[in-house]
Amino acid sequence: MSDKGQERRSLLSTTCTQTKPEIYKHKIHTCIENFQRQQMKFLCSTISTLLKLFLLFQFHSCTASVPIRIKINGSKLIHPLTNLPFRLTGFNMGNHLHSIDAKTMLSILPGANVVRLVVLDWDNTGNPNPSTDCMTAETPFIHTSCLLRLDRQIKQITSANIWVILTDRSKYGAGADFINDPTSDVFHNATLRSNMYVMWKTIAARYLSYDYIAAYEIMSEPRDKSATFSQIHDFYSGGCAAVHSVDPRTPCMIGPGPYYKLWHFNTSMILKNDTNIIYTFDYFQPSNYIFATANNDDGSKISKYPSTQTCSHLYLNFAKECCPNGNTMLNISFNSNWHRDNFQRFAVALRSKSDVPIFMNQWSVVRKVTKEEGRYHFVEDIANITQQLDIGWTWWVWRGDSPKNGSSAFIYYASNGSVIVEHELVAAVKPYMSDTDTDKGKAVVPSLVDDATLTTLVKATSSKQGCT
Repeated sequence: MSDKGQERRSLLSTTCTQTKPEIYKHKIHTCIENFQRQQMKFLCSTISTLLKLFLLFQFHSCTASVPIRIKINGSKLIHPLTNLPFRLTGFNMGNHLHSIDAKTMLSILPGANVVRLVVLDWDNTGNPNPSTDCMTAETPFIHTSCLLRLDRQIKQITSANIWVILTDRSKYGAGADFINDPTSDVFHNATLRSNMYVMWKTIAARYLSYDYIAAYEIMSEPRDKSATFSQIHDFYSGGCAAVHSVDPRTPCMIGPGPYYKLWHFNTSMILKNDTNIIYTFDYFQPSNYIFATANNDDGSKISKYPSTQTCSHLYLNFAKECCPNGNTMLNISFNSNWHRDNFQRFAVALRSKSDVPIFMNQWSVVRKVTKEEGRYHFVEDIANITQQLDIGWTWWVWRGDSPKNGSSAFIYYASNGSVIVEHELVAAVKPYMSDTDTDKGKAVVPSLVDDATLTTLVKATSSKQGCT
């Protein structure tokens, strides 16, 4: 072998013996790095999982202790689950409440997200007559039986994720007998007023942990026509203070006197020291159309919508306040523009000026007003306008026992268990309810069911529980 060949072999041998350990060392180092990297990933993943579980536990712990409540931001109602503005649209329910009414309501109208529950009758049947309604003469001035009934009814509604406005109906406490007994109502009787405040503290404490309490409506429709704006303001101020001393998170709901008239929806109501208030009004207008009663000054009634009417007939008993320049004999178009003008002049004006939320708690048209007389056209116009103006509402009333001329119910549960749905009323409001408010928060609701399924549900429930 030549010297050069021997040199190449020697160099190759030297190189190989030196390179192999370096290669193994690199592989081992790489393996260790990979192992450490995997360990770190596993450790990080484990820490991340534990952190998520901890945060989830904290979230559920917090939400379990803090009930779901509407938040008020200026004139907007904010949904607590979406943190977005939303509108309440739904129905009044009263002593005829059926155990499945809330779920039935949702199945027919998915945009129904609120019930105004008018079952708290307190000084509602006579003065004084505490044995026939919820009022008692001893602290806490409310019958236990009424509280137990409220427990059941509120749960039936909120279990469907529907908001509840809990309303006190106090016919005599609100002043129904103010002419014959001027000191019989809460505006002039300090003891009765104080007792009502105690009752409301009891209510607020009892439902402090319940979800979906939308508002406490301190007293529906002040009836004492002698009560001044100041007296009504001060009464509601005390009532809301009583509720908020126990439950500051739940809004209080108040309205003008007499009878929540829209025409008196003004700044005299505003509680400047409490921003957790929803301001409400009725819209039974014009009364001589929606109730089909002949109570115009000439013995007539309004029997057609749309139509042209004398201003005094449209603003019955309030013509001088509401007619342009006080001209009560002026001919006015009774149509959608008339409704829009009413809402803008009074409700929207107050909302804009005082930056407060507003709500229409009752409106209706009775069955006696026929389709030919414009009943469904009237309803659709108001539903459409209130959506455009961002005004929430509850229709009076959801359910009746049987179709009667004086009823305005959307649904009837007949004695044989069948369900009668006012489909034309449903069609009039459905396109304009909260689930079609595209710029607002939406709630998850059950899917629709047909009338046959509703009848089956009603029969099954009636045989077991009956009406509550």
